[in-house]
Amino acid sequence: MAPDTGSAKTVAEVMRPNKRGVAYFSNLSDPALLSARDYFQSRSNNHSPAKPYTICKEWSNWIEAFKQCDDGEWRLAAEKAPKITIADQIRCPCQSMPHKTSSSITESTHGSSSLSSGTLTAGALGRVRSEFSTNFDTYVGASWVLRTGADVDKILFQHGMTLSVESLLHSFILDQASLAIGCFEGEDRVLFQGALDRADSQESLLLPEWKRHEISRYSLAPEQLHDLVGSGWKNIGQEDSYDDVDDVELRQFRKTLNLAMFELSSLYEKYDNKLPPFQSEPWYVTKVWAILFNLVATSSERLDFEPGDVCSSASSIRRNENRDLEERHMSGRKFDGLFRCEKSRVEIGAIEVGKADEGPTGSKVLKDARKLGKGLKDMFDLICNNCAQPIKNELRLHGLLISGLRVDFISLRYLEGRFYRLTREKTCSIPITFDGNGIRLIIRLVEEILLFKDRMELSAKLAYNATPPESDELPRTDGDIMPTSSHARTLSTPRNSPKPKRRRLSTT
Repeated sequence: MAPDTGSAKTVAEVMRPNKRGVAYFSNLSDPALLSARDYFQSRSNNHSPAKPYTICKEWSNWIEAFKQCDDGEWRLAAEKAPKITIADQIRCPCQSMPHKTSSSITESTHGSSSLSSGTLTAGALGRVRSEFSTNFDTYVGASWVLRTGADVDKILFQHGMTLSVESLLHSFILDQASLAIGCFEGEDRVLFQGALDRADSQESLLLPEWKRHEISRYSLAPEQLHDLVGSGWKNIGQEDSYDDVDDVELRQFRKTLNLAMFELSSLYEKYDNKLPPFQSEPWYVTKVWAILFNLVATSSERLDFEPGDVCSSASSIRRNENRDLEERHMSGRKFDGLFRCEKSRVEIGAIEVGKADEGPTGSKVLKDARKLGKGLKDMFDLICNNCAQPIKNELRLHGLLISGLRVDFISLRYLEGRFYRLTREKTCSIPITFDGNGIRLIIRLVEEILLFKDRMELSAKLAYNATPPESDELPRTDGDIMPTSSHARTLSTPRNSPKPKRRRLSTT
């Protein structure tokens, strides 16, 4: 009654859990598959139920043990079957469900994050790996090779082919350094980690001293701050002037800053100096973060901010670059806000907002980080493809990842070969209570928001100066020849990817 490898592969393909984590084998008649059903149900009903992908990982080892057992001893065989290694997963019959790993912009002490969009179906996983492999092969630039001769691109590609959920690595973006470093050994690991450290420690832009001085005027007690912002911007700092600052720029900055602090002060005053917890996503966007978004957009001559569910044109161009009239036009990714260069309308940044602060490893935070990283890379690739001169090594794009009252400042830069680096520059929070310590946190956040604006303006200036006005689409190759690209393309979001479902609690 021992099953063959064909039956094993069939089990791996048909095993689909429902919302309770139990697989149904309703139309199976093969004795081996019936035994697999009993095996799965027993593992699902014990005190430490195994997840479906764990069962599939054990399947190939169970086959070997099962062949040596008599009828009815499959339970003993399953208990004796060892867990397979990561290296064996590529060779086992159920390779459609290998070891589950996911990456994030947040470093984890466990080496991997808690993010899971659900293990992909066999078909979806196959499409992810096929597109990942195609994007790897169509890249025409030089690979990232270490001094020892190790090909970083190939090593990370091989690691990406073992993942069973979509990762930013499939879009050639390194977000969690620890997982990538773990792919190397010895001197290769030292050289690779050194390259990441140098990229992450590049000199950052500093906020001008005169702006910091103007912001520090609002570091007051709550009652004094209410009085200051209520007096109007024209009555603040009239005795001070700066030799290297234009008067028009100074007045505009003071007006914008005072308006933002007045609106924040009024918001706290409305709720008795304590913001209400557990609000909806639109509440956080319209009541809180819109004040700081305006601080970026209204004080900038190079940036244009578009709030709301906005489709990215860079994402749309990438999705439709090989489209013809017989195919449906695909819209771009939707973001909760987009930053564009005001003159050229080139996208240079994006915002993603969540309603609850789940911490740095919350599922919504990590999924938004993955979405934001892919969107920034689409913008980066479009700018570089349209540039009359190479700016890949100088360009940096930025985004905001917001979760409740918490914000992560995200940046994307090019590394070497096919790969990019997504990092979290800074994390700040809007305080719940409007007191002395809360005001200091607000001052710090305002400084970071203005620094974010200055970085965005530099990116907008660099992109505008290097992009011809008539360039508005990516190159297209027709015919039967596989198109090549000077950048490693972003992975399309796999269809049939499982999404987490809310569990309805019983009221009885």
